[in-house]
Amino acid sequence: MRVCEVPGAEALLLAEVNVAIMRERDEYRLVHGRGHSPVTISLSDMAGRTLGPAGAKCTAVTYLLLSFTLLVVGGGDARHAHLKS
Repeated sequence: MRVCEVPGAEALLLAEVNVAIMRERDEYRLVHGRGHSPVTISLSDMAGRTLGPAGAKCTAVTYLLLSFTLLVVGGGDARHAHLKS
């Protein structure tokens, strides 16, 4: 597998897990007389279902750290944009 194919394969795996969890939720709701679930499935939900509670916590912490890193890096460019002119 080439490096450029990895993000595509990762996206397909995430979609597969998402659809499987969505089907489980819908089957449960339909059995009990309720319609399809409008609730979204988060990355932590998918990690918790496949990796357990520890995996869900680890995924949440990693996601927060990555988001904070992007905020700091992206915010640094915006704050110092006036110095470039």
